[in-house]
Amino acid sequence: MRRWVLGTIAAISFTSAITLTGYLGWMYWENHRQVERFYGKTAEATNTVEISGSEDEPKTEPRTITWEKRPKRGQRIGTLRIPSIGLKVPMWAGTDHAQLSKGVGVHNLGMPGEAELVGIAGHRNTAFRHAGKIRLGDLIILETDRGRFVYRVRRTWIADKDDRSVIRRTGEPVVVGYTCYPFDSPNSPQQRYIIEAEMLADQ
Repeated sequence: MRRWVLGTIAAISFTSAITLTGYLGWMYWENHRQVERFYGKTAEATNTVEISGSEDEPKTEPRTITWEKRPKRGQRIGTLRIPSIGLKVPMWAGTDHAQLSKGVGVHNLGMPGEAELVGIAGHRNTAFRHAGKIRLGDLIILETDRGRFVYRVRRTWIADKDDRSVIRRTGEPVVVGYTCYPFDSPNSPQQRYIIEAEMLADQ
């Protein structure tokens, strides 16, 4: 009788062990499948985000305007603002001393907001005395009665004072500001410090 009881207990224990092992194995497989399914969906979602932000998408072009009537020399065009250096000065048509002594002067090329280069000149000891502190990504804002136009600085460089390629027609909505360089030279500077900024699409 005792041997039969022990045998029965052993059989039950063995069966229970097999059942428990099978259940645990099934739980492990099911959990693994659910985790795999979750991360698979996450990976798909991540891939979708990456594709939607790919470089193959067409670049949004800024909305430009045309100045039908060109401002006359000495006429006020608007205001130049560069927040990063605390600059806010009047913009005048023309680049003579008469204009630069009152703010900055604008060349007779593109006007603010047009699909053309806007050339802006300023003295190194007045309007552009902090030009060397302007960094890539800084904003240049041109405020006029035709609208408010925002540009982002994309490069700066130093050029010879006789380099005629700096201010020219490009057919691109950019601002090019320049001033004499070196900034603290006691002599007549032979170079120019150049700041170039592109017009933003989101105004």
